[in-house]
Amino acid sequence: MDHFTFSIIIQVCTRLASIAHAKQAHAGLVRHGFGLDIVANTALVDFYCKWGRVEDARHVFEKMPKKNVLSWNALISGYGNHGRGIKAVELFERMISEGMVPNQFTFLSVLSSCNYSGLSDRGWEIFESMSKDCKVKPRAMHYACMIELLGREGLLD
Repeated sequence: MDHFTFSIIIQVCTRLASIAHAKQAHAGLVRHGFGLDIVANTALVDFYCKWGRVEDARHVFEKMPKKNVLSWNALISGYGNHGRGIKAVELFERMISEGMVPNQFTFLSVLSSCNYSGLSDRGWEIFESMSKDCKVKPRAMHYACMIELLGREGLLD
């Protein structure tokens, strides 16, 4: 088996909502020497986040020697989807401080996290930095998120 096979197995476990099988795949991943593989570990982070096991996801994430934008996005999104907007923002800030360049999906995840956690001021700052500092052009989905964020806070007339 290779790391892509493990990634597919983990994705199937995600669809089946089988934590037991995902943990077996995780153990197999380590046993077969793919414990440090970025593709397979990102799939594990995504799996654990989707099923509310954000701390398990964070554990896998922290053990990854190399991370890509997808790895960061998976955990940022996981925090946001489970009401932990402050953690999502902290991870986003760490991502940038470690030299990783966020993409449009990173921004959507962190803005959504701010929206659902009532972090309107921080969301606005991140939105402004999107094109100014990170050279990512906002798209309709980002504007929609900001409209919802500002509306939720009663800041739209």
